[in-house]
Amino acid sequence: MEPKSSSCLTAMMIGALTPGKCRVHSLKNYAKPENVGAENYYCRFEYKADIGELAPDIVAVHCKCEMPYNPDELMVKCEGCWER
Repeated sequence: MEPKSSSCLTAMMIGALTPGKCRVHSLKNYAKPENVGAENYYCRFEYKADIGELAPDIVAVHCKCEMPYNPDELMVKCEGCWER
């Protein structure tokens, strides 16, 4: 299963191209069971329009391959780490 979205921009573009509505949640809220569904997407960044920046400016990584956490996949060990 591929991630539904890694940024708000991607989620907004998907929502604009998909009939119906989509909901974009923070990464923390996306993990709640009531937010799991085909119309739900996550965003790891928030755009602060008043200062023109994304927050947070860094993303925590949770693997030896230094990839960020993907809530759409069970992350025990990624394919890259299996090869190490």
